[in-house]
Amino acid sequence: MRWLWICCALLLLCGCDRDRDPETLARATVTHPWELESWQVPPELAAARQPAMPEYDAEQQVETPNRHGPVLPEQDTLDPQLLPGTWLQICFTAIERLNLVPPGEMNLIDLRPDGSGTYYAVHEYKATQYEGSWSKTRPGVVELGFGENGVTQEMYGQLFEEDFLYLWNYDNQEGLWLARARPEMSPPIQANHFETTRGEMRLTDVVAQSYQGQLIAENEIVIAGYYEMGVLSMRWEDERGNLGGYAAFLVSPDWQQLTGVWWIDDYQAAPFGGGWNGTRVDAGQ
Repeated sequence: MRWLWICCALLLLCGCDRDRDPETLARATVTHPWELESWQVPPELAAARQPAMPEYDAEQQVETPNRHGPVLPEQDTLDPQLLPGTWLQICFTAIERLNLVPPGEMNLIDLRPDGSGTYYAVHEYKATQYEGSWSKTRPGVVELGFGENGVTQEMYGQLFEEDFLYLWNYDNQEGLWLARARPEMSPPIQANHFETTRGEMRLTDVVAQSYQGQLIAENEIVIAGYYEMGVLSMRWEDERGNLGGYAAFLVSPDWQQLTGVWWIDDYQAAPFGGGWNGTRVDAGQ
């Protein structure tokens, strides 16, 4: 009798997968909901996705190594005419985890048109300065070399709307999100209510350069982040939609306009998901 019960149990176990639909089976093999074929981008994100790439140009084909990393565009976006400027590091990925960088720890990279540059390693609001150089070596790739040892790093990347830059190093398995900084723009946060392409956004609990708040979209989304040098960085959490990610906005000098971009919390996803813009709502509204 004991063997009969064991055989019945084995038959039930073997038959489980046959009774489960393909969607259920797929859920057992993925780590994020957006990896499922049936998963759909929330409406407020679908309406603000990145514009389609221009017509394919074989000379601009980006050849990435067959190694773990983000889904970079197949066509080159790193226009060497647009790369010069001061770039503020707002987010990074290391050991397969993404994190916002707090004020006082945001490194700066100053790229100049002649190929020279300066890297500012910032810790507790104190910057250590390293001179060096940068160059565009082939489609989708730049080389950065800063410091006394002269070692260069090969960085694959994507430029989004001229003002947001992502750089990924395959050897170190590390990535950087940077926004074009305006050093003359400093705290405090001067507005807290915006109508955006993802919904109504309110910044609450504003303390110095940090804030918390909410976004009223398809679902209520919790937001939090920092403000530094004209850039508003953000972590957003949509618990009901089972989705989270990050964003960065360039703030106009009068705090009337936000021009930004969002991405999801997955280092192997596309570095940028799409645009996210906003307009200030007057205090009386």
